Amino acid sequence: MKKSVSNAVKREPYLFLLPIMILFIVFFLFPIVFSIVISFTDWNGMGKMNFIGMDNYMFVLSGDEYFWASVRLTAFTLVFGFLVQHLIAVPLAILLNTKRLKGRSIFQFFYFLPYVVSAVSFTLIVQNIMNKDNGIFNYLLGLLGQPKVDWLREPETIPISISLIVNWRTIGFNIILYLAALQGIDPSLYEAADMDGASFFFKHRYITFPAILPFFFFTITISIVNGMQIFDEPYSLVNPFINAASMNKAGLSMTLYVIWLLKKVGRWGRGNAVAWLLFGVIFIFNIVNRRISKRFDEE
Repeated sequence: MKKSVSNAVKREPYLFLLPIMILFIVFFLFPIVFSIVISFTDWNGMGKMNFIGMDNYMFVLSGDEYFWASVRLTAFTLVFGFLVQHLIAVPLAILLNTKRLKGRSIFQFFYFLPYVVSAVSFTLIVQNIMNKDNGIFNYLLGLLGQPKVDWLREPETIPISISLIVNWRTIGFNIILYLAALQGIDPSLYEAADMDGASFFFKHRYITFPAILPFFFFTITISIVNGMQIFDEPYSLVNPFINAASMNKAGLSMTLYVIWLLKKVGRWGRGNAVAWLLFGVIFIFNIVNRRISKRFDEE
């Protein structure tokens, strides 16, 4: 009797864990494994799966013009949309953290507002701003005596337009993160530096930047993940699904290309292969970022 009670007590924790384990297997583990399997087949979402080995990966990497077009846009927006803005966000956060600045809360609100607004709504507003005929951008160019630019239709200007929108929309989020890091620095450090007659540059070079450096690499990690999965801005601005073979291919990101393969073309095998290549790139970038961060911590 005691032995059976003891066994029941031992099994009890596992019974409590069973529901969450079932959900984990059904909605997380199984889709991952299934996606990996599909990436090695020519499955179109229906019918029989034919195993084709690495053919999907080889085709995508060797001669798929749409894939490389999506890589170019994703890389461009990652660098000039998501990463460059940190060079602007840090000084702005330092400025907004200055106690002598009046109306800091108002500035913080307006910087953060674009991030709160829905990406689709925001980009629809931007479509009007960048409109070729009556947009503000072309109006300003006209005042400078420059010709109008079709910001959302020219292959050369589409990546620039998307990067500008990404900067405008997400820089407020990074400013708020850096503000949180700055407010965690002990004010006595700045007071001691002031007593020693330290300059503005000296204080931020030897106090501020070393203090927020771990946070800097954390925000870079977030930007890498978001940048590699960019979807809303290119889809809302140029909608490359309408005609992916034309100039709008310039607005095709890697995430958009995955969805295009799955939904529009019905190539589930190739679409999952591209998705896993995207995962691999994100993983490698974050490993490199982590190692650089660790080296700075050690120094």
